[in-house]
Amino acid sequence: MAYSFAASPRLTVALLGYAVFLFFAATLDTGLSAGDVREKYMAGFFCFANFGAFKMPIFGGAFLSLLAIVNIIASEISRKNYGVRGFGLSLTHISFVLLIISGIIQHFMMREGVVSLSGEAPSSSVMEDVSGTSKIPHHLTFSVRSDGEPDMNGDSFSIIFERGKTQKNAMVRKHKSASFAGWSFFYESVSDGKVVLRAVKNPARLLPWLAVGSMFLGMMIIFLPRVIMGGANE
Repeated sequence: MAYSFAASPRLTVALLGYAVFLFFAATLDTGLSAGDVREKYMAGFFCFANFGAFKMPIFGGAFLSLLAIVNIIASEISRKNYGVRGFGLSLTHISFVLLIISGIIQHFMMREGVVSLSGEAPSSSVMEDVSGTSKIPHHLTFSVRSDGEPDMNGDSFSIIFERGKTQKNAMVRKHKSASFAGWSFFYESVSDGKVVLRAVKNPARLLPWLAVGSMFLGMMIIFLPRVIMGGANE
């Protein structure tokens, strides 16, 4: 009975309906910032939704994602899709699971913060963003230092990465990063004579691209033969 419930299309419809309700509840909680809403409603398993003076305990996005993964995998096993269209369906479903997993990895493993550079003095720590306005230092396995002054337009900056005897010159911009040892750096601003870089480390940065690409391929496999051959592959 548990397996039948996990693979049931009714569970799929229920999860989609609950996802709409969860987003609706999150939009009503106007006292929170966008980051706080994400942490409260999307990242947790349970939370209390605020409907004015009324608070109601509800399942969070993490619980919804877990059930969605179980539902997709169970339905794939139970249906045993064959043929070209079946392969396309399986590829699309697996891609959706991969997309959910990439979001989970990003939430728990992504690091983000700022690096302040003063003159040509190297820096080997990132002040990570946490809840509110607090920041905590995170030590890097390499150092970053400036390689000159920002350009006159104020949207790019030359830096040098150093680790042991290894050096790498790079140019960072506000909308184009320079990467080193898994970290991506963006030029953010100049504050109090210091150049501020935005640093991001996201182990799952390539997974969404892979998931979306394979999902598109799966949908092409499903629908393109039907359009060309008029359903001959059913």
